[in-house]
Amino acid sequence: MIRKDIYKKFSLSSFPIWNCPACQVGTIILDKKSINTYETRASLEFHGHDAWEPDWVNETFYGTLTCTNPKCKDIVIVVGDVEVELDAEYSMEGLEREPYVELYTIKFTYPPLDLFYIPDAVPEDIKDILKLSFGLYFYSPSSAANQTRIALEKVITSLKIKVYQSKAGKRKRIALHDRINLLPAKYDKGKKLFLAIKWLGNAGSHDNIISHSDLLDLYDIFETLLREVYGQDEKRISKLAKEVNKRKGPKKKR
Repeated sequence: MIRKDIYKKFSLSSFPIWNCPACQVGTIILDKKSINTYETRASLEFHGHDAWEPDWVNETFYGTLTCTNPKCKDIVIVVGDVEVELDAEYSMEGLEREPYVELYTIKFTYPPLDLFYIPDAVPEDIKDILKLSFGLYFYSPSSAANQTRIALEKVITSLKIKVYQSKAGKRKRIALHDRINLLPAKYDKGKKLFLAIKWLGNAGSHDNIISHSDLLDLYDIFETLLREVYGQDEKRISKLAKEVNKRKGPKKKR
């Protein structure tokens, strides 16, 4: 994942650019003409206040991001909030310049953005859960983190680690931490990744504990985990490199 502060506020001129979630080739850029803004009822009511200033204004917006790939041209819907703030670069000497700037905060995109690379070999049910997490990223990082914990359980299940055990004749679900400890020896080096995702995912069960920055950390770790577990291409390349190193050069021609 390319790390960037995608949860911060943007002006229309500094709106971020992402990879297209449909074609994975083009980038999606803001269509400024598509932006529609509506001032909230509470904000409108403040206009009658004696101390009212433009930076009291709060709006909602929606618009579209369009793929630059001519063979795709898919569209992503973006929805969020708009705040009016005093422009930090405004100079009192430049009276012809607008002293306030509108800043946009994204709350939802549909379809969700791909916030990290998911290898093709990842089972579809895990992909679906991660996509759900991506969809919650902007609006509720805690909920998004909780979905990654669910996805982690699915990853461990796909590695043939049992989900339940019998105790005193009763079927009981095995705790996630214990399931991680049941992973075979070949995953010993990667257990720290499983555990880190578990801790951050658990924190997602508590309101306002996970920040957007924490969630990006979690996504970085999860992307690395998926590459290790399902990244067949990475394993193939690693094997090729090992063979080249063993030969100390190319294959001998017959």
